Amino acid sequence: MSLTREDYLQELIVPTLTISKGGDSFYAKKIQEWINLHKYHTQGFNLSIGIDGDYGRITESAVEDFQEIKGLDITGEVNALTWMQLVSPMQKAFSKINCSYEFNLKDVALAYAKQFVNQHPTEIGNNTGPWVRAFMKGKEGDWAAWCCGSVCTAIDHAANSLEKSMDIWFEWDWSCEKLRKKAIKGDNTTYMTEKEVKEKYSEIEPGDLFLVMSRGRARHIGIVEEMKGDIMCTIEGNTNDEGSREGYEFVRRKRKTNKGIYSIIKLQ
Repeated sequence: MSLTREDYLQELIVPTLTISKGGDSFYAKKIQEWINLHKYHTQGFNLSIGIDGDYGRITESAVEDFQEIKGLDITGEVNALTWMQLVSPMQKAFSKINCSYEFNLKDVALAYAKQFVNQHPTEIGNNTGPWVRAFMKGKEGDWAAWCCGSVCTAIDHAANSLEKSMDIWFEWDWSCEKLRKKAIKGDNTTYMTEKEVKEKYSEIEPGDLFLVMSRGRARHIGIVEEMKGDIMCTIEGNTNDEGSREGYEFVRRKRKTNKGIYSIIKLQ
């Protein structure tokens, strides 16, 4: 059995030395990223600074502000305690869900998706930042649309929690279209076409994967959290309030099955 991906742990490694002004550029960049992200994670903290890997006076001052709002010693330096506070949203998001064998894969995958969305993963911009890297096997950049990576990460962690391999259903991928093709051929997946979704939306269930289709190809993916009639309540990444497939956050949305072009992957 292949173990769950643990590359996301690279985003959480505690620095062995205290990071201070003029210090390690590798950690300086990560600290700057998390300072910018905490506007989504810490009430009353809304600060933006440059991300250049240079731990200068501005970064030091921003760390002081972060330490103050968190009730930490105000030093402007990032020791293990300050680091753990910076990355705590990701630690919570990736905490292992303990489950017994009566649970099925899609129930647990949905539970992970809920755990993710409760921490509001958000990119720094242009598909970059610690959340993107955590969902995309350490990759980031303009090309790295991370909706599929986040879904596959939830499924991967769910399979591992059930002491199974994700490969039973399909191999991890960051391409929605490649994932769709794998699911169509899979022995443990069922595929609902765009026509079937419109006609048989009552068969869509929590934990199913929805695909936004365009010209016969999958362009975006997420997980169905709940069905309310013909409305899909979804959890999805790399989107925004308009439902774009090139957004910036991991959020809950509502989609009407007869207003868009959707297909469905069911995990058996």
